[in-house]
Amino acid sequence: MEIQYLLPNDIASRFLNSFDYEAILFGFTPTDAAPDLQTDLWYSTGKMHFWAPNQKKPERLWEASIDALVSKLVRTTDPTIRKSIFDQVQQIWIEEMPAIPIIAANILVGWSKRLGNVQPSILAPHLIWNAEEITKSRF
Repeated sequence: MEIQYLLPNDIASRFLNSFDYEAILFGFTPTDAAPDLQTDLWYSTGKMHFWAPNQKKPERLWEASIDALVSKLVRTTDPTIRKSIFDQVQQIWIEEMPAIPIIAANILVGWSKRLGNVQPSILAPHLIWNAEEITKSRF
């Protein structure tokens, strides 16, 4: 293996434009937890589909399955159905492992004991993403 150290912009240019890589160690942080806002990553023809870039159609059966599931996902607003569909997408990802997530951000947050139902998120804003569900604590 030959390791090349590159600046983040150079790495992004390779996986978005030239596809000049065999493997990349890169910090990819989703901008939103909703998978249908990341269709450019999930669809096999998407620009951010970095594990098999520049496809005109799915090259593998499992990619076609993810395409079909994501298409279903973007057409429904029912949270139960959406969760079920994305659970299936994640199951395929686990079985095929086109990219290996190796790092999770360590985010430290704090809040007052006077608040209840606080559920920190790895995505910013870490504490108020579920602001409408935060309650006054009984303590």
